Amino acid sequence: MLTPTVPPPTQQLTALLTTFGLTTAAEEIVPRLTQAGHHQVVPLLVEVFDAEADARRQRRIARLRRAARLPPGKTFETLDAGRLPLPIMQRLQELATGTFLETATNVLAFGLPGVGKSHALCAVGHAVRVSSIEANRAASGRRESFPPQAIGVIRRTSGETPSRHQRDSSLGRSPPRVPA
Repeated sequence: MLTPTVPPPTQQLTALLTTFGLTTAAEEIVPRLTQAGHHQVVPLLVEVFDAEADARRQRRIARLRRAARLPPGKTFETLDAGRLPLPIMQRLQELATGTFLETATNVLAFGLPGVGKSHALCAVGHAVRVSSIEANRAASGRRESFPPQAIGVIRRTSGETPSRHQRDSSLGRSPPRVPA
């Protein structure tokens, strides 16, 4: 069995500072600490900057969720999976990966009122947002490029019927003027 190799703390510290956009600090801090005889504080600094990276990630997820305007309480954690058949839950988990966005596939939910269509699709929207942040961060280290418009489409198609004004403005047109 292969065990993953963990880079030494000095490399971790340099990588974290570079991630934060502190390139000069990333280049200077390790040699200066070593020169001053304080190389033993590097693991502590890695721990502190790891906490900062995690806090930034959590704030970013919260900010992007607010920007998507999805109801905060409609997530997979609050979805009553017992009310939905197993094939539907499996399909929702598949949709939560966001692969349907790569192929520009539309997602429609049909069913009687009160069965959980809006909740399920909002949960997918939350999951897609989080997974896209993680995937893009791991792949490129840059900001994620998942379009918030896609979440808006999920939100609008999740049981809400947009008003005529919302439909027109979402297509880039201004609503029709009413003569005075």
